[in-house]
Amino acid sequence: MSAHPACTPTIRSSIFTILKDVRALLLDQQSADGSWRYLLQGSVMPNCYAILTETLFPPAHSELVESLATAIERRQLPNGGFELYPGQCGDFSTTLEAYMALRLAGRAYHHPVVVGAREFLAAVGESHLSNLTRVTLAALGVIAWHAVPSLPPEVMLLPGKAPFSLYDLASYSRVHMPAIMLLSALEARRDFPMVEEIRELIPPHHGEISPACHPLFRPAHWLIRCKPSIGKLSWAIGVRKRAVEACRRFICERLEADGTLGSYLLSTIFSMLALTALGRSADRTLVSTMKQGLRSFLFELDGELHMQPCTSTVWDTALNVALLRNLGVEDTHEAISQGVSWLLGREITTFPDLWQHSPGMRGSAWGFQAVNRFYPDVDDTCAVLCAIDGLEGPLSSRAASSFDRGVDWVFHMQNKDGGFSAFDVNSSKAILEHLPFNDMRRAMIDPSSADMTGRTLAFLSLLADGRAALANRRAIAWLDGNQERCGAWWGRWGISYLYGTWAALLGYGAAGIREGDSQAVARGCRWLRSVQNPDGGWGESCQSDLAGHFVPRSPSTPSQTAWALEGLLAAGFRPQNDPSVKRGVEFLLQTYQPGAGWKETYPTGAAFAGRLYLVYHNYRNLWPAMALLRASREGEFPIDLMPL
Repeated sequence: MSAHPACTPTIRSSIFTILKDVRALLLDQQSADGSWRYLLQGSVMPNCYAILTETLFPPAHSELVESLATAIERRQLPNGGFELYPGQCGDFSTTLEAYMALRLAGRAYHHPVVVGAREFLAAVGESHLSNLTRVTLAALGVIAWHAVPSLPPEVMLLPGKAPFSLYDLASYSRVHMPAIMLLSALEARRDFPMVEEIRELIPPHHGEISPACHPLFRPAHWLIRCKPSIGKLSWAIGVRKRAVEACRRFICERLEADGTLGSYLLSTIFSMLALTALGRSADRTLVSTMKQGLRSFLFELDGELHMQPCTSTVWDTALNVALLRNLGVEDTHEAISQGVSWLLGREITTFPDLWQHSPGMRGSAWGFQAVNRFYPDVDDTCAVLCAIDGLEGPLSSRAASSFDRGVDWVFHMQNKDGGFSAFDVNSSKAILEHLPFNDMRRAMIDPSSADMTGRTLAFLSLLADGRAALANRRAIAWLDGNQERCGAWWGRWGISYLYGTWAALLGYGAAGIREGDSQAVARGCRWLRSVQNPDGGWGESCQSDLAGHFVPRSPSTPSQTAWALEGLLAAGFRPQNDPSVKRGVEFLLQTYQPGAGWKETYPTGAAFAGRLYLVYHNYRNLWPAMALLRASREGEFPIDLMPL
């Protein structure tokens, strides 16, 4: 079906105007140091932990605490609870954390917000208490440590080549574990003024020993009961002391320059609690530095103060540089030069954790956060490499060298099964997902996923590198073998089936495989068209991540609409001959607000299932602009943005 001829000039003109406007918006949003910094927004949980940190590690900044508490209050639901994502009726752990934070911030016991939260907690029938919340409650003396399933610190003494070691866990979980193991081994308890008050809010069964989750780990239930005796024996023979020192050494050796651990909020807070529990005077200054480092995560937007779970600065900067170059901003423009210079300064060349399993790992890479020396990931590395590929001007030589090193690293990160994961290579011991500590699903290991494999395939397909052909064939085979029965692909780091299907189709398209060439691509496209909303766009609920199947959401979301559009465009569909693509383009054109961009407040980023979903405040403009740019290039209304 062809588009109405009269529509073509209007669409072309609209896309041209919008892309010029987005270009101006992005240039205006660049920071003085060359980076782009946007709020990475989750639930109220990060604000709650920021208040906890301020009060547990005095002196507390009273104005900061009040601002964080006010932001928490504004997000309370009518039923008194606090949600993980919009549309959820409330979450027990998140509401309990909000209750504690508000009380610590000075809200009275009979304050309406506090009363509402207390009533919600009392009304929840089947409450789920997150294991990360359990760690916090145990460290505060609210529940006993035997109610917290955790690994023994002796795990730290096992080498990377052992049948099981800390390095078999995904990096984003690994950085949390040494502190949790330390706290549990020491049975640490901080002075906390509301122990009895909080204890009364928790059903008694949450204070009992947690059961093992998998038949293989049923003996762990018995071991937890014997944990005190085992610990005493380990102390007596000197093993526990060595293990404790190994935990502390891991924490101290991997601290960033700003004092954070892995540039994550909770890993840093748990490490502060663990070092304090050890009681060494040498660590007091270190803990103070860590507290200051966490304050760098604070972000004010529209008069509200937010604590971020981490920062996303490398990711946002790399994507924006690449988009601006595609929108006609020349490489010699100050914005591009400063952005590329900032990115090149974040190149990571040492991989102490990855070397445990891959001692031959070479090259260099990039991480997600503004400050990150040890934990790069494939997605950010590919994003940076796309941003600096073929760069001209004064930075060209430096960028070319970094590009070559980055490409080497990406090839090393392909898993044995042919797919790609985010942070780790061959992190696929599925049994570890059933460790008693893991109650979030997909948190213990980092296996291949469709979003990572598809996006990496899309990057590798651009390379004139002899290694790429074999790598691409293996990646395509992985995608062929991991498609859902409905035709979609599930994505790990975005919500969820739209994200995975988009990335997979991008990869196929970059490799030259279109809808008519592959049954997998054809099924993926049929699925995308079948879930399009009546308004012409696409939307998906965070509930998909928990339900294990697609849960639609309406009204449509600009970023998710862009993903679906790009997937169809990559597969060979065009606005002039496909009604779904044309309606999707029109949805983006009609919802754009000149000078402000698209409006989007729904979280489309995934972190941990059932615990943390993310609003990337750059996504609302970035991905729609990318989709419209692709539509203009591959449709019958090409545009030519004047160089800037």
